[in-house]
Amino acid sequence: GDLVMCALSSKEVGCDVEKKRENVADISKKFCDKEREFILSKQGKERCDVLFRLWTLKESFMKALGVGHRIGLKNFCIDIKEDNISVEQKIDNKKYYFKEFFILQDYALSCCSEEENIGDITTIDFLDYLD
Repeated sequence: GDLVMCALSSKEVGCDVEKKRENVADISKKFCDKEREFILSKQGKERCDVLFRLWTLKESFMKALGVGHRIGLKNFCIDIKEDNISVEQKIDNKKYYFKEFFILQDYALSCCSEEENIGDITTIDFLDYLD
């Protein structure tokens, strides 16, 4: 899409942004069973929204760990309950915090950090700086 996301912190941090799109290969097959069930419990646009929420939350967690896809998407599970997002994992003993940013309808943006108070997002339109 047209967005870039960057996260800065004094602790481990990861972020991810994805443009929502239809007809995505069934990536949920790569997720843990609990996440897949959550996705399949939704219909239409809501299913798409949940898929991309989970996708960006999972990616942000892997980036915060600094291991990328080497750990595999099924080896940890993101749990979304109203305003509380947590991760079930046995990779390390650290506590991770999540925050989602709903700034554009067509995008999912998520951040994961060891820092409890994840800040707000600042937007910059780089086109304003081009001549």
